[in-house]
Amino acid sequence: MRYTLKTPYRDGTTHVFFDPLDFIARLASLVPKPLVNLTRYHGVFAPNSKLRSHTAAVSAGDCYSLSCPAQWLLPKSVLILPNPPPRVILPRMSPKTLLTLTMVGLTLPVLLLGQQTPATPVIQFQNLAHAVDSLEKTVPFYRDVIGLTVGASDPLATQPTALNEDMSKFTGTQGAKLRAAVLSVPNAPFGFELTEFTGTTRKNFVPNLQDPGVVTLVLQIRDMDQMFAKLKAAKTTIVTAGGEPVNPSGNPGSKMRGLVVRDPDGFFIQLIQPDPLPASAANSADMVLGGSVNLSIEDSVRTVTFLQDAIGFVVSRPTGQLGTSAVAATLINLPGAQWRITHGSIAGTTLDFGLIEYVGVPRAKAAPAAADPGSPALTMVVRDIDAAVDQWKKAGGTVFSTGGKAIKRANGTGNVFVRDINGLMYELISRGAQ
Repeated sequence: MRYTLKTPYRDGTTHVFFDPLDFIARLASLVPKPLVNLTRYHGVFAPNSKLRSHTAAVSAGDCYSLSCPAQWLLPKSVLILPNPPPRVILPRMSPKTLLTLTMVGLTLPVLLLGQQTPATPVIQFQNLAHAVDSLEKTVPFYRDVIGLTVGASDPLATQPTALNEDMSKFTGTQGAKLRAAVLSVPNAPFGFELTEFTGTTRKNFVPNLQDPGVVTLVLQIRDMDQMFAKLKAAKTTIVTAGGEPVNPSGNPGSKMRGLVVRDPDGFFIQLIQPDPLPASAANSADMVLGGSVNLSIEDSVRTVTFLQDAIGFVVSRPTGQLGTSAVAATLINLPGAQWRITHGSIAGTTLDFGLIEYVGVPRAKAAPAAADPGSPALTMVVRDIDAAVDQWKKAGGTVFSTGGKAIKRANGTGNVFVRDINGLMYELISRGAQ
């Protein structure tokens, strides 16, 4: 094989000859090494620059959303640049080895194109839920302080219902009574469910934000000053460093404000007042303007793979590189933390999840029971509950409900609690014949 040089060598050479294997080996050596960032930053943009957190670049892309903690805090014209990953040094390889790896690299993507994400068993994402110590304490917090709407009937006027044998197996409880409240989140494709178990063993679940299996309710609000005054009056636990809202935009003139708090059961809520307010704000006087869900996870690759196999999770924005932001770290009160984020949804649904993997801070994966106050769960309606459970277990998940299978009734309805690889609970629901 003859290669014509663009510029002759000093000795006058104009062409170089290669045998095919040597030529492929030289081409393979030009392929970037895995995990090497091809964009290099210098000066104030360099990873170790003291001014790096104050620098900005135009066009941050589409990461200005409720489920992107490091970047939704900032206007679209501001970008927090991620730290490049550590350089990977590969051993020297023979031309034959390089050729083999090159051919694998060329053929593997083609093979992967034929692999499809399993079909989702999910018909509808229904509610974000968490168990509470007392509805008398938690319902007024969300209704009167946060501003969510309770249904037509007053949940505090209802009496607890004793769980029968099937419901006890479903919830993994013995001798329990249950009552619940479902609140509406404006402009959000899900409800917010509070469940109260009594008469059974319970243990308060008060995790750290970064712990795998933790869920954060993210709410977009109209007026942070008004909200903060109500939170202080209610003696709400503030998570944000400094104990008050922060302006994460970097612009002193911006009205954007952010705050992270815990509800009476220790459940995390992230509040954001955007600037400008969304167009939907003009259509109502509600304090809450929208909602989203963040999931703290142990490992991004494993979690995405699991969710794809278990419920047909569709990635809308691939996992980013590890990065940090001083303002975001202040907001969530995790100094020294880095994180990476993946965005996606369940096929056929509209709720965008933010999957966040934290590093650089201690983490502990917990597995609370369904009745434990503060314990979160995601509730979903499925087509075939037995098939959904089988798909879940094949993906690597487990069944929490007693007996390891769904509770089914004569009318075709059924329920089961399952747990993902991060310890988070999901309730799968079958509606039966419609």
